[in-house]
Amino acid sequence: ASIATEVKIVDKLKAEGTSKEELGREGFLKAAWEWKKQYGGRIVEQLKKLGSSLDWSREAFTMDEKCNKAV
Repeated sequence: ASIATEVKIVDKLKAEGTSKEELGREGFLKAAWEWKKQYGGRIVEQLKKLGSSLDWSREAFTMDEKCNKAV
């Protein structure tokens, strides 16, 4: 999922006339968090509509501080 997310963000930046290289690491991470804030819930909502039975209270995001620290 991270590669697909990166592609979406890079495409968005290109449409805005910039690139991830121009933004630098911190700028790109900021753009990634903004993208996640806007679109992050879509997959979960799709899974729920499909009837997935999961413990939704244990949802995690790999860039959350707790997960990121473990890596």
